[in-house]
Amino acid sequence: MKVKKIIIENFRGYKNRTTIDLDDFTVFIGKNDAGKSTILEALDIYFGNSNPDPGDACVSGDATKVRIGCVFTNFPKELVIDSSNPTTLEKEYLLNIDGDLEIHKIYNCTAVKPKCNSAVAIANHPSESSCSNLLEQSIGKLKTIAKKLKIDLSDVDQTKKADLREAIRESVDDLDLSITEVPLLKKVDGQAIFDNLENT
Repeated sequence: MKVKKIIIENFRGYKNRTTIDLDDFTVFIGKNDAGKSTILEALDIYFGNSNPDPGDACVSGDATKVRIGCVFTNFPKELVIDSSNPTTLEKEYLLNIDGDLEIHKIYNCTAVKPKCNSAVAIANHPSESSCSNLLEQSIGKLKTIAKKLKIDLSDVDQTKKADLREAIRESVDDLDLSITEVPLLKKVDGQAIFDNLENT
């Protein structure tokens, strides 16, 4: 995958959410203490799976919501996000409005040892009530939703969550897509989507 943008908020000198565009060759130019090193250190935290220090929170920002995010292009067309069955980010509505994969990590820097307490995909995702949180559901819950919607599952592989989610979404006339922070850290059947995305 290729990093297209970096997003920083409440991290050191960056209080407001700031987006930095990257290209094949990117140079940061600025005066001392302008925030050049902060960008590189944010990337080191994000990709090194390390955590910021308590003092990394912006002094005038919200230390409970230190955000570092990246927008990716050139991601695999097909991947496994849960269980063992392949799907696509597009089918799962995990892409942003530009068709890119955007993942933000949010850290609580008020703790003595700050850690990532949330990871979300910024995605153009269904907000229709029966489809808004399908990625958080187990196979049993997905079957229950399908039954409630009176969906015929006779031609659906009911051992695969991706197939069940697709059948549910296809049964809804208007998914009411909107930009949503889709949680990725919640474990479903002992597994988090974020774990699999990190390995792509």
